[in-house]
Formats: sequence, structure tokens, C-alpha cells
Amino acid sequence: MYTEILKYLKDNDNGQFIELNELPISSDNLLDKLQELQKAGRVKIEPTAPRVVDGQIISAHDRSAKIRAKILLSGCEYIDSLKLTQTPIMKISKDKKLKYVSDLILEVRTWTIFERSKVENFIERAKDAIRYIDGSSSLFISQIDIFNTANLINKVMVEDWDERLLTVLEKLKNKIDFEESEIENLKQDIAIYVSQTRVDELKNVQNDNFDLIKLIQLCKELNDAYRLENYYTVGIIVRTIINHVPPIFSKDNFASVVSQYKSEGNSVSFKGNMEHLENTSRKIGDSFAHSITRKKENLPNAVQVDFRQGLDVLLGEIIRILK
Repeated sequence: MYTEILKYLKDNDNGQFIELNELPISSDNLLDKLQELQKAGRVKIEPTAPRVVDGQIISAHDRSAKIRAKILLSGCEYIDSLKLTQTPIMKISKDKKLKYVSDLILEVRTWTIFERSKVENFIERAKDAIRYIDGSSSLFISQIDIFNTANLINKVMVEDWDERLLTVLEKLKNKIDFEESEIENLKQDIAIYVSQTRVDELKNVQNDNFDLIKLIQLCKELNDAYRLENYYTVGIIVRTIINHVPPIFSKDNFASVVSQYKSEGNSVSFKGNMEHLENTSRKIGDSFAHSITRKKENLPNAVQVDFRQGLDVLLGEIIRILK
């Protein structure tokens, strides 16, 4: 109901007080909602508008006085924020989502006594907030809605109703915290070219014949370049790595690794991955390093330089050999 009032005022906003009597809301209920919105700083009621005293409409002039109000900037911003419910949820920051829920939890915890209008206002705002942070189809909307004052009063008030409400909000908070952490981890995984596990395994290799410090540094710089979307650098570093490692396989160049080296128990699969690195990644890296300026250019993207699988197989074999 609060949202409908704000939306009506925003849609008809002309800088003046707007008549609201035509809204399908009883006068006393409408005034009650407007007064709550005014307290929240989202609307301003026309000074001569009627008031509700002991359930009766009292006007400075007569009982037929029009109810007028106008939306304030914070009300407009609030309505605009609700439109974000149609934006992919992951675009709203985790911190912002958690702050919305934490503010709701804090508000409930500071209640001292049950007040019908206060609870009714809270439930409406809570549902709007949930639509914003968890989507309009969130199951938590219906779970919050059961705590409206009509249900609480009709079902005989229970002493722990506010604690039950807090339980729902805490579950929502935990859901956001878990899901956003999963999204963040997924983003991090996508932005990594060489897994940290491989880098750590390379660091743990102790071999008297080969110093892997340069290879490890190339892997780190490859990850940095990929994360920053520096795809020219990615292609060139991959080429540098395959040029750097042949001595570990007792070969002079990577073409010899591809054609002559046989991985124990995994020869066919290893050879296929290395052929892809040699034939495709090398050509792309060479084109990045040696192509001259042209009338029109087409910049590389993440797909074009994605040789992560083949490179991981190569690094895994190096670790196996040198252990």
C-alpha cells in the first residue's frame, strides 16, 4: 500500500500537492499511511489536510476536505530503487544487500512494545526491501507477510512473534552471505588463468637440475594479465612459457616435446593438449608480437586466448617429472 501511494504521487508529480482521494483506499487508512510516509521523510502532506483523531476524520474546514500530498526526493529515490528488482541480483553489492537486512533486524530488535501501525509499516517496507535484494519471487516475501498485524491479532498474540520474525530475517541474511560468497568465488575462479594449486605445487618442487622461479613468475604475471583483461599480454606469456620449458622434457624446443615426448600412462591425451598449445597458442602469440599496424584492428578477447586446460596439463606434467 505504501508503494502504491508513492508510485501514484511520483507518476503524477508536478511539484504541487496531489489529490489522493481517488485511490482505492479508505480515508482513515490513507491518512494513516501518509503520516507514516511523512515521518519517514518520503512525502509531505498538505497542511490543511484532514487528521485522524480517535478513528474520526477531523478537518480544518469540513469532513469533505480533499487529501493532498506530494512526494519528496527520498520518496522518488525509493521508488526508483524498486525498479532494480528487475536487474540481475548479482549487480547489487553484497555489502548493500546485507546492510538492508541488518537494518531491518536492528529495527525489530529495538522495538519495546507491539504497535499495530508500526508493525504494518515495517512489514510493507520489509517486503519491498526483499524484492530489491532477493528478487520479486523470493520466498521470504510470503514468510514476512504472515507477520502482518491482522494475522498477529486474529491468531492471539504470542510472546515470541518478534523472535520468529527475526529468525526469518536472519535466514535471509545467511542466504545472501552464502550465495554472494559463492558468486565471488566463481568470479575469482573465472578470472584465474593458472590455478593457485598449480602455482603452489611448482613452488614446492625441489630439483637440483631446474630452477622454476622464472616459470612461477610467468604464471603469476599471466594471472595478473588475465584478471586485468590484458589479452595481448596473456597470449605472449603463454607463448613464452611453452618456449621456456622444453629442457625439462630433455628437448630443444616445444615442437619436439609435442612430437617426441611420451607421458607415462597418458601419452595420447598429453600429446593432444600439447599440439593445441603448439599449433594454436603459438600462432596467436606470434600474431600479437609481430603483426604490424593495419587500417582496421580487432582486439582479442578472453575466448581467443583461453588455453588454460592445455597449460594446466603441461604444468601438471612438469610437476610430476620434477618431484
